[in-house]
Amino acid sequence: MHVSDKLFNKNCGVFNHYASYILNAKTPEEWRAVTERIDVKLIARQLYEMGAEYCFITLEYGTNFMLASNKTYDGIFNAKSGDSCTVRDVVNDLYEALSE
Repeated sequence: MHVSDKLFNKNCGVFNHYASYILNAKTPEEWRAVTERIDVKLIARQLYEMGAEYCFITLEYGTNFMLASNKTYDGIFNAKSGDSCTVRDVVNDLYEALSE
C-alpha cells in the first residue's frame, strides 16, 4: 500500500488555516498571545467527537507569522525568536494531543 492510499481511504478530516490577519494579530506580541491561547486538547477532543480521521494545519498562511519555531525561517527574515515564528511549537503540541 502506498502512503497516499492511507489518506485516500479515510472518510473525513479537517483542514485548518490559522491566519494572523483573521485573528487581527499584526505584531509579534499579538501573534504570540493568540498562539499561546490555542487549546490543543480541546481541538483534539472536538476532532475525535466529530469523527475526523485526519487533520491538516498550515504552518503559515499569507503572512510571515508561523505556528512553529523555525531558526532557518527566522534567519531568512532576520527575525529574533518569537517575532515571526512562535516560540511554542503549536503543530507538535497538537500532534501530541491528537496522539492521546
